[in-house]
Amino acid sequence: MRLNLVREEFHKDFAEVFEGRALFNASASNFTTFRTGGPISVVLFPSNEDEIKKALELCDKWRLEFIALGSGSNVLFSDKGFGGVVIVLSECFNRFSYESEIGNDVYVSAQAGAFLPKMVSEFAKKNIGGIEWACGIPGTVGGAVVGNAGSFGYSIMTNVENAKVIKKSGKIHLIEASEIESGYRFSSIGQDEIITNITLKLTRIGEGEGEKKIEEYRERRKRTQPYLAQSAGCIFKNTEKISAGRLIDECGLKGKRVGDAEVSSKHANFIINKGNATSTNILDLMKEIREEVYRKKGIMLEPEIKVIGEEIEWKN
Repeated sequence: MRLNLVREEFHKDFAEVFEGRALFNASASNFTTFRTGGPISVVLFPSNEDEIKKALELCDKWRLEFIALGSGSNVLFSDKGFGGVVIVLSECFNRFSYESEIGNDVYVSAQAGAFLPKMVSEFAKKNIGGIEWACGIPGTVGGAVVGNAGSFGYSIMTNVENAKVIKKSGKIHLIEASEIESGYRFSSIGQDEIITNITLKLTRIGEGEGEKKIEEYRERRKRTQPYLAQSAGCIFKNTEKISAGRLIDECGLKGKRVGDAEVSSKHANFIINKGNATSTNILDLMKEIREEVYRKKGIMLEPEIKVIGEEIEWKN
């Protein structure tokens, strides 16, 4: 009873600040590419940085955990839901623009909620490239930077010049790329802060060159990945010597199912929601994959997707 009263109070606080742009107890399935997950206590759609600051202030007041969310790929919300605050940036923080040019280097600005494939495509039309490999990553620029997203041997941190963030305290900082630690599918930015804008260094390219590369990358993805299926992208990180997909495939796990969660027959490092999968189905399938790969190959795969709303003790 006490918990319900407290929840009503902080819901009221958020509703007053975010008039018409706050949802309460909304299903996570509406905000992720997996289309699974339980209720999220508070979902916010801030329209400016001041509203993000206010959201963080209220999170501090009520001691609520918060996360930023873009397109909802590379994440899995627990079926139990999430008792904190989800700050959605893809609604209003989704613009990108040309900034300046020095020689062949082109500097562009992108808000954290900008959809990465759209940005890549639009810049290619203006003969700006160097990031065509990202045309098939179904995420936002901010999310890509947080996870140092990559494909075909590239990663986005090589293009990052700086990032603007709002700290939990509400202070705004401009963080230079040299201050950001990064590695394979990892960066030190965006953990306890909200990224609002990123400056990227791209390249001036020839007429039609970028569009041609994008088409080649897209065709390659269509041939090798479940391109339009309900998934969150690659489930496990690759090892130093062999890809996770190859390990899973060699263990004969393509097509393996738990409920409506299935290992893709096209690319073994993708789990697909065939229609009515739950997050529990997906987590159980992930655990079975890890155990089988470890049993047959002696390698314990590390999850690439982020699980939200439930503490998972992965065996090492």
